[in-house]
Amino acid sequence: MYSERKGFLQIASSAEGRIALIGTALAFIHCAGLVMSLYFLITSYLYNQPDDPYTHLCTDALLCILFRFGPEKDQTGQTTTAMAGQLLFSLLAVTVNLVLVGAALGHKPAGLIFWLVVYLLNILGCLVLTGIITATILHRHQYYGDIKLDSLCWLMVPLVLGILYAVVWVNVLFFLHRIRREQRNIFSIED
Repeated sequence: MYSERKGFLQIASSAEGRIALIGTALAFIHCAGLVMSLYFLITSYLYNQPDDPYTHLCTDALLCILFRFGPEKDQTGQTTTAMAGQLLFSLLAVTVNLVLVGAALGHKPAGLIFWLVVYLLNILGCLVLTGIITATILHRHQYYGDIKLDSLCWLMVPLVLGILYAVVWVNVLFFLHRIRREQRNIFSIED
């Protein structure tokens, strides 16, 4: 069997290399979210700290909803429950992204399909969070009048993230179609 070592530019220039690099980058981001969620969760348990909004870390748009259950100022959810949810999702996301890397490098359609399904839910979660943030901003503007222009930038975060996920999702889908087309064109020769 012949094996060739490829450099970074050679890997990044191929479709499977780009998909693997995307999966690796997403895995690193979720790994950082895992470590930070674990840190915030442990410190909240060790020091019995009151709910601090600066420790509300979201690595998934849909799970950001766990931190709030209403638009009012005092309607926040349990931070420890939300952090535990973020911790579990980060662990799942690291696994899913590593499956993407292995599936891209090994040309395995099943792993790509699994990633596509999970990240389709993630994209939908970004859209849901955008809607919730919009409703919250409108409610606070109507009843409190405390919305400033800089508060509107929070509306763009899940929307831009959803668009970026959608672009990556489409690239993985095109790669999946290319793999399937190549696998259909492979002929076996029997003696």
